[in-house]
Amino acid sequence: MMKIALATLGLTLAGCSETMDLGNTNPVTTPDPGVTPDPATAPSPQRGATGTGPGTSDCGHVQESCAAAPAGHVIPYSSEAELMALLVGDWLRCSGTGYPGGVGLSISADHTWNSLTATDDGACVPVTTGFTGYGTWTISQGNPLQFNLLKVGGGGAGYFPMISDTERLLLDFGGAPMEYVRASLP
Repeated sequence: MMKIALATLGLTLAGCSETMDLGNTNPVTTPDPGVTPDPATAPSPQRGATGTGPGTSDCGHVQESCAAAPAGHVIPYSSEAELMALLVGDWLRCSGTGYPGGVGLSISADHTWNSLTATDDGACVPVTTGFTGYGTWTISQGNPLQFNLLKVGGGGAGYFPMISDTERLLLDFGGAPMEYVRASLP
């Protein structure tokens, strides 16, 4: 069973006098302690929970998407809710070869994730089979917060994410950084 919480976030960027309203009034689900959501059946963007997600992004033009997004400035965050609001969505891999593989990564608000792979026609589709291309995610408290991708079969990796105001994401677990750009939706 999933608990549902409403989250309305208003974040202030460092050095800015305006507030960025992310407008997240949709239910945000968090798993009950000790219960692991089943990525095959849990709601997620690729299964229509938000109307966006894999299959709507163009994975055939990853490098062009990466080149079009400037580096930008790192957005500071200090809470799980702030980090979650920044991470949730589809990301195309620009560089790096660390875990997880694929052309991108889909991070869902229901605490599930999927690697993205490209079809022959260039559409992004989630990995939903095998041992390492999908699972659940958590955020560990600390300074800085740690983002953990857990494989469905056990194990995984932890990262200290950096997200820019130009929709770039850097995941580095020490020595093998991976850079992503938020997937553009039609």
